[in-house]
Amino acid sequence: MVELESVELFRGLKSKELRDLRAITLEKQFASGTQIFREGDSGDGLYVIRDGRVEIVHLVGNEVRKVFSRLEPGAVFGEMAVIEQLPRSASALAAAETRLFFIPREEMRALLRNSPALAFNFLHEISRRLRDSNELHLREII
Repeated sequence: MVELESVELFRGLKSKELRDLRAITLEKQFASGTQIFREGDSGDGLYVIRDGRVEIVHLVGNEVRKVFSRLEPGAVFGEMAVIEQLPRSASALAAAETRLFFIPREEMRALLRNSPALAFNFLHEISRRLRDSNELHLREII
């Protein structure tokens, strides 16, 4: 089981920042096979896996579901919703009994504005995701 302060995104935060984070964080539980959010849903915040597993999937064509990521405890997903108010680009499914931390969009944005350490960690996470995506794309081309 993962606690918020051990998640890479939140490492290095000051005690007050961690208290503020805990104050806005909700915990949600999902049974195995349950949809957490659906591609096309409005993005309302980001998630951190406390325990369990999550698959990020995208519908290819009308019926084929492709798994893009299999995530384990400590992983952050749905972070694009914090940056932009666009529909979800993929679906998230609980691949096992799963407990998640959920941080609503506007509250996370407020924390990012007030915490340079969190903002830098967030940029680092987005950069890592972009690099991983580029590498995957290159492997598929080659």
